[in-house]
Amino acid sequence: MPTLKDIAQLTGYSMATVSRVINRQGRVSEKTKQHIEQVASDIGFTRDNNKRLKINSGTPSIGVVINRISSPFYSLLAQNVEDVGREHNRHLMLCTSGYEAREEQKAIDFLLAHGCRHIVIHSKALSDNVLESICHKHPGVVLIGRNIEAVRERCVWLDSQSGTYQATQHLINIGHRRIGFINLAFDCDDKHSRLQGYLNAMKDNDLPVESGWVQDADWLEVGGRNAARQLLSQGLPVTALLAFNDVYAASALREFQSRGVQVPAQLSIIGFDDVMPQCYFSPALTTLKHPIAAMARKAALLALTGDYARHPQGHCYYPTLIHRESVAPCADATAERKKITSK
Repeated sequence: MPTLKDIAQLTGYSMATVSRVINRQGRVSEKTKQHIEQVASDIGFTRDNNKRLKINSGTPSIGVVINRISSPFYSLLAQNVEDVGREHNRHLMLCTSGYEAREEQKAIDFLLAHGCRHIVIHSKALSDNVLESICHKHPGVVLIGRNIEAVRERCVWLDSQSGTYQATQHLINIGHRRIGFINLAFDCDDKHSRLQGYLNAMKDNDLPVESGWVQDADWLEVGGRNAARQLLSQGLPVTALLAFNDVYAASALREFQSRGVQVPAQLSIIGFDDVMPQCYFSPALTTLKHPIAAMARKAALLALTGDYARHPQGHCYYPTLIHRESVAPCADATAERKKITSK
């Protein structure tokens, strides 16, 4: 239930200042007074006999902060949080942030100001320190997709690095040596962990990563298309390609096919997430399955129950390589093996 302390945290003023405004005692500047009263109104306070504010507890809810509602990945996340909320007679309150730290903070503040005390946050832009502070102040906040040491018991995250390592190793095992990577241009944990898994696998197999094999891509389909064009401008120096997500993989695949590159005969492609219907892909996309539905349910349950003590190390999930049609043994390696056999 909201308190004067909540108003102080949301406004940045001291408890003493908030109390003077709420109870109309003492001198406070008009600007400060208007700010505090506006936040109090947003939370749902009502003034009783023009003397003190009375807290309105509002309707039971569960909140979720995601980056983009149009994304299949985030839609699946939000849907599973909502499903858990319904099972516990809670209404979903959803906010989007557009991958901006300021908007993420505004979304969290909005939910808190409207009495939502159980919130699942998928943050890409806020720093570890800011998220840590939010968790310490609000016991019903759970982080999904982040692993922050100081509040690990509140974290539900994916070991992305193990996934891209697994996918790269699979490509190496079937003869590929020149493997590229389409990465995210936006700076976040996933960008670095997914790239590191790929780099580690290449290093462990004594394989080089040449300049231009790793392409940073902008958001949405245009990023994958542009990365494919860059690789084509280099004469397509790779025989296999990993992508940060399925959107990049699908848009790159279409671009390659439009330029006459045969997938997977000439180029194998692996995506990440497995949240898009396979009717969008031809050939069907080999990808790393992100268990976001299970992760979202776990995060929602943690936010509602506050059952953090049983798992002080948090909840780590792992991606699974789903074999479909967009990957084949390296044609160069197959041809070399045939030469050796014929001798």
